[in-house]
Order: sequence, then structure tokens, then C-alpha cells
Amino acid sequence: MKLYLRPSFDPILNFESSPNLTETLDYDLVIIKHPSVSESAWKTHFNKMDLGAFKKHRIMDLGEFAGNDSEKMAQTLGFLIDQGICPIVIGGDKELLESLHILQETQMKPYSLSWVNPGLHLSDLAIWQDHFVLKEIQGIAMQRHNTQKQEIQTQLSEITISYLSDFRKSSNSVDPLLRRSNWCFFDPHSIRYSDFPASEHLLVSGLFSEEAASICKMAGAGEKNQLFMISSWKTEVENKDLCDYNISQLVWYYMEGYNQKKLDETEKNSHLTEYVVDLTELDLEICFCKSEITGKWWFKSPTYEGHTKSSILIPCTYDEYLQTIQESIPKRISELLLKKVF
Repeated sequence: MKLYLRPSFDPILNFESSPNLTETLDYDLVIIKHPSVSESAWKTHFNKMDLGAFKKHRIMDLGEFAGNDSEKMAQTLGFLIDQGICPIVIGGDKELLESLHILQETQMKPYSLSWVNPGLHLSDLAIWQDHFVLKEIQGIAMQRHNTQKQEIQTQLSEITISYLSDFRKSSNSVDPLLRRSNWCFFDPHSIRYSDFPASEHLLVSGLFSEEAASICKMAGAGEKNQLFMISSWKTEVENKDLCDYNISQLVWYYMEGYNQKKLDETEKNSHLTEYVVDLTELDLEICFCKSEITGKWWFKSPTYEGHTKSSILIPCTYDEYLQTIQESIPKRISELLLKKVF
């Protein structure tokens, strides 16, 4: 298969940037620019950041997609994902996301999606209303006045909405959602206007830049994550450098999370400490696990009569463990147990 890309001559981490399929398969992460973004200096800012933390990873800049064919772009991204390579797409649009969804349906590959967005309407999710491969959509850092929650959840039961206020109460609340997702689609317009003047929504409220970076880090650390996409933004604004720097920061923190994930994958089971919570009133035991390397938490899915599958680890937070100890099972965990969605 030939990659549908135009070579870039601005390499990242001093790697040769002329894309060659054989060479590309030797990389962990690849960075690809979508043609919807022009005149952005995000890469200049990125190359000035501390990249030493990523020296153990093989990272390649594949340049820019040639042309504007979303179907071919989706095929390229799907191919890379199948090879175990994680694409970071700069400036991807909703059309590309929809093309990826159609590709998954064609190949009958179930997936889950985290969408960091200031607000969603039913029209934004039309393509997912009639589907058979979508497992979950996690709407993250959304704002109530921008979100048609009742209409969305009536038409799309697979969506979980986590508001900006939920994130503010506990930033770790979105960590299990991101860790359950295969793809993360980050809309930089979720960042408030004062931190990101390219915002098309003129948000007086929204994520601070450091909060946005922390979400990207959690996405990168997600054990199921295979794709990270930052949607397009206005590049012709007065404070252009601030916006470009913000984009480079999102990429850097995603890569830091990816680095953390790789650390956690090394002999993971030998670094897990188990905590069994006996809920006597419910006649139920829940086994929680903590990584002594990264501090991540999981709980084990129970085994059910008639099922031969062994328990699997489901992402959770320390706060959810504490609530369970007090025999107050968090709503999210109880719903997963009832639905048996693992």
C-alpha cells in the first residue's frame, strides 16, 4: 500500500522526514498534517520544547496529506493503526472522522471515541445514530449551554457526557473515559478564548491551556488509544503565536502520556497491587488494581456463569476505589457491571 502523503522537509527529532513505507513501519508515532491547516508555526515551537523524554520512541514526521480526499486519508490512518503505529493528526476535520467511522464499519472493527468539545448537537452525531461498530462516545469538557444532552442521549445511548464542571470538580474523572477510548478527537475550540484566540466560538468559559494539556496527556496514556487528532482552527488571527504554541503543547503532552503508557506496559502485571473490596450487603467482591509505576487504577471485571472469558482490567480512579470501600459504588462502575460492557 502506498502512503497518500506529500513529503515534509522539516523533520522532527532529527529523523529523516521523507516518508518511505518500509521505514515508517519501524516507528511508534507518526505526525501528519491535514491540508485544512495552513501557515501554522506549531512545529517550530514544538521543536524548541524538551524532547529528550521521548528519545526512546521512534517518531516520524510524515508531512502533509496530499489533496483533500478524506476517504484516502482514512485508509492511510487505518493502515498505520493496523501496523501498531499511532498517528497524530494536526488539523483533522469532522469529515475525516466520519470517513474513519465508515472505514471501521466496512471492515467491521468496533471502536470507541473520546471527543473533547465545547458542545455537541444532535446534527454533529448523525453518522453514529445508525451503526454497528461504535461501542462508546465520550463527550469530554462539554458545556451545558452548548449541549443538547437530552436529545443526544435519547438518540444515541452509547454516549457519555462529561461536563467541564465535572472535570473541574475532579480532573481525574475523565481519565477512565479517555483510557477506554481507541481514538481521541480534540477540538482546540474547547479552550477558552483568552488562552486560544483562534476559537471560533468566542468562549468566555472553557478549558485553560494547562487543563487542555492534562487531558491530552491522559489520552496519550490510555492503554487502548490508537489515534490522536487535533481538529482545525483559524490560523489568521492577531495572537497567532499563542495559538500555535498551544497546539504544540497539546502534542507534547499527548506524547508524554504515550511515554507513560509504554512504561506501564513493561511487565505490567508484576507491578500491580491488588485491593479486594468485599461488599457484604450486595454479596459482591470487586478487585481493584493499582500500578506502582504510574499510579493508574483499574478494577477487574467479574466473571459470570456461563462465560469462559477471564477477568479484564477496566480503567477507574482512586476516588472510585475510595467510594467503593464505603459501600457506595460509583454510578459509572455500577452501570458497567450491569451492562457487562468490558
